[in-house]
Parts: sequence; C-alpha cells; structure tokens
Amino acid sequence: MSLRALSYNIHAGIGLDGRYDLSRIAEVIAASGADVVGLQEVEDSYRDATNFDDQPRLLAEMLGMHVLYAPGIVRPGSDGRRERRFGNALLSRSPFSKSRTVTFRPDPTVSADETRVLLLAETVISGQRVTLGCTHFDHVEPLQRLTQAQQLVAQLQPVSGPLVVMGDLNSIPRNPEVREITAAGFTDAGAACADKYGQKGSFPVRTPLFRIDYIFTRETRVANYRIINSEASDHRPISADLILRAP
Repeated sequence: MSLRALSYNIHAGIGLDGRYDLSRIAEVIAASGADVVGLQEVEDSYRDATNFDDQPRLLAEMLGMHVLYAPGIVRPGSDGRRERRFGNALLSRSPFSKSRTVTFRPDPTVSADETRVLLLAETVISGQRVTLGCTHFDHVEPLQRLTQAQQLVAQLQPVSGPLVVMGDLNSIPRNPEVREITAAGFTDAGAACADKYGQKGSFPVRTPLFRIDYIFTRETRVANYRIINSEASDHRPISADLILRAP
C-alpha cells in the first residue's frame, strides 16, 4: 500500500511574478498526483491582495479533495467580513475521520513572530489508518523552532500506525530543531533519498539553496522523493512516495 504526500508553502497563492492566482497552486497540486497535501501560508478572508478568499475551501473545490484548516493567526474582520485567518491546511483524497489542532507554546525567553500550530488528522488510505500532520515553524528565532520541534515530538510520540508530517520548518537539516525530530524516530524523506536525488533545496524558488520544507514519516518506507519546479509560490513544493507498513 502506498501514498504520495506533498508539502507546499503556497505564499497565499502569490507567485514570483507578484500576481495572486490560486488556480496555479491547484494546478501544481493536481499535476503532482498527491493523495495527501500539507499546505502552509493559507489565507481565509485575510486581505484585499488575495480577494479575501476562503483559500482552503476554494482549493478543495478545485481539486475535488477533502480539506481541514488550522489558522495560527486570527484577527477581527472588517466591513462586515468574517474573521481574518492565516495558517495551515490539509487536503486528502479520502475523508478525514477526526482532527485536532495543537497550539505551540512559545519560549518566553525570546520573541515569537506569530502563533504557530500543528494540524493533526486521521484518514484511511487503501484500508489503512494514517495520521497526517501539517505545521509551519517560526522563521526568526532558532530557540522558538527548537521548542516547537520538541512539542511536535511530544504530541506525536503516542500516535500509532503510519504517520506523515509535512511542513515548512524554516530550518536546514543540520540544525538542532530538525535533528530533534529525526532523533525521535522520524524519517526525513529528503534525507532518505539523498543518495539518489541529493539534498536539493526548496527555497528560494529560482536559486533553491536551502532545504527548509520537509516530509517526515514513521512506519513507512520512502520510495521516491522530488522537488517540483514551480514559480506559483516563493517555495518549491516537495513530494514523497511512501510505502505503508502492513498493520
């Protein structure tokens, strides 16, 4: 049994040309053939530059997929609009059975750029239960990222069965926050295929020097990994083919 996972910081649908076009994001996701998708920087009724769009709903409709949304930023609406929200989303070809959102507690000794969350959900792939996660770590303070990694590990340690966590960690593989996750028994899909594909970067798009986007797995085997060249966002999406271990 296998599944294809995709992680993508969509930059709210604004491409390198500065133009907002959510359909380009949907086209990239559709072309990837992903079964499950973790998205970061997803907006809902957030600002005029993105037409105050409900991006999770629109992407789900464009792709014919199920969606869950977990905002990290929630602000009051204006001019009679709904709350303005910014955060992470999960898409899946199969329905979600249950979900929860974990709000990371910030380290009080350093500044935090914004509230960061972990969206967790369960779905069934080929008759097997799979736990999915999506997150986006602090982009300024390494200590905040390490704290977030520690909390992520603590939340996921009790989870049984195949697990796939997708996210923009704003951190390269050798940094402590990434090593905290791999030391806890998670496989970094990019590192697992490094001999075959090299540890190529996903950011910035035109000169992707840094590998800061990740797919972490547990109780799966990584069969394939690729970084997709697209200018629909300021990040390149990453994809991994995963073989689920039999229960």
